[in-house]
Amino acid sequence: MLIESLTAANGRLAQLNTDLRKRVVEGDSVKRIVQSIEAFHEQSQAGDSFEQVLCAMVHSASILVGSARGAVIYQHREDQPWFTMMIDQGKIVQHSVRVQSPESEHETVRPGMLANANAAQSMELASLDWLRELFMSVKEIGAPMLIGAMYNNEPSTSIGSDEPSYLIIMPKTGSGIERVVTTESFTIVRDLWQQAMAQAIAAEKGRRVGEELAAANHAMTALRHELTTKESLVQLGKMAAGAAHEMNNPLAIIRGRSQQLFERLGTKREQDSARAIAAASDQLSDLITSLHMIADPPKPSLALADPVLMVRQAIEIARDRCHYQGLKAKIQLKINGTVSPIMVDLDLISKAIAEPLINAVQACPGAIISVCIEPNGSNGRLKVQITDSGSGFTSETIKHAFDPFYSELEAGRRSGLGLARARGIIELHKGEIFLGNNTGSKPGAEVVILLNKELTPALFAA
Repeated sequence: MLIESLTAANGRLAQLNTDLRKRVVEGDSVKRIVQSIEAFHEQSQAGDSFEQVLCAMVHSASILVGSARGAVIYQHREDQPWFTMMIDQGKIVQHSVRVQSPESEHETVRPGMLANANAAQSMELASLDWLRELFMSVKEIGAPMLIGAMYNNEPSTSIGSDEPSYLIIMPKTGSGIERVVTTESFTIVRDLWQQAMAQAIAAEKGRRVGEELAAANHAMTALRHELTTKESLVQLGKMAAGAAHEMNNPLAIIRGRSQQLFERLGTKREQDSARAIAAASDQLSDLITSLHMIADPPKPSLALADPVLMVRQAIEIARDRCHYQGLKAKIQLKINGTVSPIMVDLDLISKAIAEPLINAVQACPGAIISVCIEPNGSNGRLKVQITDSGSGFTSETIKHAFDPFYSELEAGRRSGLGLARARGIIELHKGEIFLGNNTGSKPGAEVVILLNKELTPALFAA
C-alpha cells in the first residue's frame, strides 16, 4: 500500500510539474504578446500614415521574432493592387512598390493567405519573381517567419474583402515563435494591427477628400471672383455708356472752348492752362470710351492683314501717345521667319498691341524696346513678343495687371485700363496674352501675344 501511495503521488507530482511547465510557457507567451502590444503603441501615433503603421507592426513583431528587419506585402482591398516595402531597425529602407498580384484558378488570393498557402497556391506563387527575391533577401539573415492577416483561413478569423490584408516576412532568431503566433492571445495583436491599418487608410482617404474639397473650393472662389468681376464690368459698362451719352457733349464743349482760349490768350501761363483743360477733357473722354469697350466689346471686322503692317501701326500709335505724354519711344521691330497674312480687325488689334508697348516705354524711358514677330511653331499661330530692359514685372503686377484700374504707377500717370482693354481685344480675336520676365542674361519684362493665323469669320461667329 505504501508503494502504491508513493506511485500515485509520483504520478500526481509529474502531472503537476507538466501543468506548471505548460503554465510557464503560456505565461511567457502572454508576456511576449503584451510586450509586442506595448512596442506597437510606443511606435505608433494617432494620425500616422499607412507606411508608418506598417513600421510599427514590424517593430511589434520583432519582439516575437527577434529580428528588426522585415518585408511587408499588403493590399488595401480585395480589388486593389499588391505592394511591398522593406523595413529595418524601425525605418523604411524601401518605400511601397507595386508588384504583380498572383492569379489563382482556385480562389482569390490575398497577402495574408500566403502564410497558410496550400500546395496548389504554393505552385502558383513560385512563378512570381518578386516574391522569390523577397524571400531570398530575408533568408540571408535567418529562416523566414510568416505572419499573415488571416489564421488558417477560417471564416471566424478571416478578414472581409473591403479590409486590408498583409503578410510580414521576418527572419526568426528567437525560439517558440510558431507556438506564440498560434495562440488565441495573439489574435489580440492581429486585431490591433488590423484596426490600425484600417484607420490609417480611412485617415488618408479623409486627407485626400479634404485636399480635393480645398481645391474645389479654391476653384469655386476663383470662378465666383471671375463672375463677380464680369458682373461688375457689365454694370460698369452700363454706367459708362450712360456717362458717355451725358458727358460727351459737355466734354466736346469744354475741349472746343479750351482751344479757343488757347488761341486768344497771350501769356504762356494762360496757354498752358488752356492746354491742360483740353488734355483733361481728352483723358476723361478716353477713360469713358475704354470702360465702354471693356464692358461692351465691339465686334471685330475681320479681314486679311499683313502682320508687319499691324505691328508697325501699333508702334506708331504707341509713339504718338508717348510723345503726347512727353516720353520718347525707341521701338525696334524684328521679324523672324516668314509671316503670312492673318485675319484680324487691323485697327482694333493694333491698339491692343500698342498698350504693352506704351507700358514698356513708361517702364524704361529712353531705352530701346524690342518687338519680334514670328510664327509660333507648327500650331498655326502668330507670336508677337515685346521685351524691355527694365526691372521686370513683380509677382503682384502679374497677378493683377489685367484688373481694371490696377497700376503700379503713381496716381494720374495712367488709368490702369490699358492691359485690360488689350486683353479684351486679343480675346475677341481668339488669341492670348501672357506676362512674364526675361529668363535670359538680360533682365526685363516680357509680353507675349499669340494670335490664330487661321481665324475666319465663321470661327469668330462660333
